[in-house]
Amino acid sequence: MTPSIQRQMDKVFRYQVLLTIVMVIVLLIYAPQHTLPFLFGSAIVSLNFFALFILWKRVFEKKSVALTLALIITKYAALGVILYFCVKKYSQHLPAFFVGLTTIIASLLLLALNIAITEKK
Repeated sequence: MTPSIQRQMDKVFRYQVLLTIVMVIVLLIYAPQHTLPFLFGSAIVSLNFFALFILWKRVFEKKSVALTLALIITKYAALGVILYFCVKKYSQHLPAFFVGLTTIIASLLLLALNIAITEKK
């Protein structure tokens, strides 16, 4: 994996942490009951993205492909179970949970905007 891709993924993780912190502060002020479901959704998507990045890195480094594929399958099975139990537990606060899950999209959009601005200069 090239160093530029590594730097871009680092930026995505930093944007994700920044967005999560800002949203948690806003939710604590305006809707404290939605803070925990949002935080769980954001944590799940962050950990999933991080695991996916690590697994793709293993594929590009040509490490044991069979083991990597087994890890990917296991990761998605675990993700499905975690999502099931979170949706079941936070059924009253599903919008906040789903907003937490979609924070990675905002992080990726911020990265795209950052790249577009720096390439324009």
